[in-house]
Amino acid sequence: MSALLRKDGANDDETSLTLHASNLVTLPEPALVQVGYFGTASNNAGIRYWSLKVGTTVYRTSTAITTGQPALLVLRLVFGTTNTISLYANPGTLGGSGPATAGAQATTTTSIAFRQVAWYGGGGFSQSALDEIRFGDSYGAVTPSTGSARAPVPTTDLAAAAVKVYPNPGRERVYLQLDAPRAAIVRVEVRSLAGRLLREASATLGAGANTVAAPVQGLPAGTYVLVIRSDGQRISKKLVVQP
Repeated sequence: MSALLRKDGANDDETSLTLHASNLVTLPEPALVQVGYFGTASNNAGIRYWSLKVGTTVYRTSTAITTGQPALLVLRLVFGTTNTISLYANPGTLGGSGPATAGAQATTTTSIAFRQVAWYGGGGFSQSALDEIRFGDSYGAVTPSTGSARAPVPTTDLAAAAVKVYPNPGRERVYLQLDAPRAAIVRVEVRSLAGRLLREASATLGAGANTVAAPVQGLPAGTYVLVIRSDGQRISKKLVVQP
């Protein structure tokens, strides 16, 4: 399983995804496995870390939480007499068999078979956000990829990249101009104003100036959101499609 999870509150409020055994969660429901942030148990020396929780025990990764910045959390479950649970937080490689070492790992003889996933977003408004939950039978199946080979995605700093959309308003052809600090693979999404995914495409960037076609062909006239993603980072741009 993988998901993009973002903690927006600079506080010790929990935000987590929980696997439950029953098909209808009634609180208090015993949690099998959880990933996210679990308050002071996920802290070390005043720094908050993405963590794995099995039963009542919290296992911190070495990936610090950046408030307002989404993180890709990949949970691997290996079922057996002794079950192995691994968490990869913002892994350095995507696709394939995954990194050799997990950010946090635990074992248990308690069944971890689950029927439901629950998201706890915090104790107030605008404390966290969740996007793109994926399920699959392998690491490569639940991590973003390009093509059937599921190539690894190099890291790029989208926040430092200059992104321009032109022409905007546009019609059948709209382009993104990106000045990337290093080579990377990015995913370009077209979403409705309500957040529904309408189109998506991937592109390989080289260091420096790049021009990428946005997947807008055939879209009805209206206002949309272009979302550019790379390695857990996200930039959104407003797009107007003309009739």
